[in-house]
Amino acid sequence: MTKKISCSNRLDPDDVLFALFLDKEQFKEFLQCFNQQYSFLKKATMVRNTPIKLNPKLMSKLSLISVQKDRSQDFRDLFKKVLISKNSVESLQALFKQVRGYKNLLARLLEVVIFLKQQNSAKAQKILQEIISRDMVEHIFRSEVHFFNPADEVAMFKQVLLDMATYLENDQNYVNLIYYLASQSDGEFKRNIIEEFAPKLKMKAIRASYNSYTYGRRFPYLWAPLVLELSSQAEYIKVLEQASIYNKIQKTAGSPLLFLRGLDGISRARKEIVLDAFKRLGKRDDIYGKFVYFQLLEDQSFSQFLNSNGTKVLGLLAAKKRAFFKKQLKNQKMILFSAFELMKLGDIQESLLLYIINHENNIL
Repeated sequence: MTKKISCSNRLDPDDVLFALFLDKEQFKEFLQCFNQQYSFLKKATMVRNTPIKLNPKLMSKLSLISVQKDRSQDFRDLFKKVLISKNSVESLQALFKQVRGYKNLLARLLEVVIFLKQQNSAKAQKILQEIISRDMVEHIFRSEVHFFNPADEVAMFKQVLLDMATYLENDQNYVNLIYYLASQSDGEFKRNIIEEFAPKLKMKAIRASYNSYTYGRRFPYLWAPLVLELSSQAEYIKVLEQASIYNKIQKTAGSPLLFLRGLDGISRARKEIVLDAFKRLGKRDDIYGKFVYFQLLEDQSFSQFLNSNGTKVLGLLAAKKRAFFKKQLKNQKMILFSAFELMKLGDIQESLLLYIINHENNIL
C-alpha cells in the first residue's frame, strides 16, 4: 500500500522520513505543509537578526550548512565555466586550480574535461581509471557536502559526460565510466544514465570487457555488480577471482569485503584472510570504514559466516550505529547523513528534523 501524507493531519516523524523519498513536486507540497505546522523551522530559516532560542552548538552546525550551500553555488558557476571555456592554456590551467579545490566526483570529471581540452589524453585516462577503481559509495563519503537538487545533479552529470563524448565517444575508458555509473547507482540517476548513454547491458558484451586485463580485471567495482545483477553467483565469483579480490581484502581491510555480501559461502582457504580483515576493519573510526563495517554486519550471509567461525561482535548493532553517528554529529561530520541514520534508528528529535528539512528547503 502506498503511504499518503495529508496536510490536514498533524505531521509526525514517520511522515518526515517518508517525505524524503517523494518526487520533487510532491516534496514541495510536503514542505509547505511542514513549514506551516513547525514554527521552529520558520524561525530558523526566515528570521534573520532576531535572537533564536536554540542550542548554540546546533546553530553552529546550521551555520556550517549555510557555508556549504554558498560553496555549492560557487561550484555550479565553476562547472559552467569549464564546459564553455576555450582551449586557452592559461585559462584552463586557472580553472584546473579552482576545480582541484573541490572534493566530489563531478569535480574529478571536470578535471578530465580540462585535460582533454589541453590534449593531454594520458592524464584524462588516468583519472577515469582511478574513478572506476573505487566503490561509488566511497566517492560519496570522501566528498564534501553539496546542496544540489537531485534533478540538477543528474543534469550536470549528463552535461559533463556529453562534453567528454566529443573527445572520447568510442574510447574504452569512457565506455567503462558509463558502465560504472549505471552499475553503481540506482533510481532516477541510473535510469537517466541508461536512457541517455545506452550502455550495452548484455552479458556477451560485458564478458568481453571483464575478461580484458587492461579494461576488465582491474576494475571489480565496475563489472562485479553488473554480473551479479545480470548473470549468476557462479559467474560473479569468477569475476572476483579474476580481480584477485582476496588479495585486495588482505591489503586494504575495507570496501573489498563488501563483495562477499550475499555469498553462499567462503572457502576454508580464504576464511582467515577475511576474518583478519574484518577484525582490522572494526578498529577503523572513519565514517566510510564504519559504513562498510555496518553493511557487513547487516548482511545475513556474512553475519552467519562470522558466527560460524567464532567471531562475536559484542553489543547490539543499533547501539553501535547510534553511538557512532552521534559522535559524527558532535564533530560536525557528515551532518545530514548522520542525522538521517539516527532518525532511521528511531532518534526523532527537533534538531535532527531541522538539519534535514533545512537542507531540503535550501536545495528546492
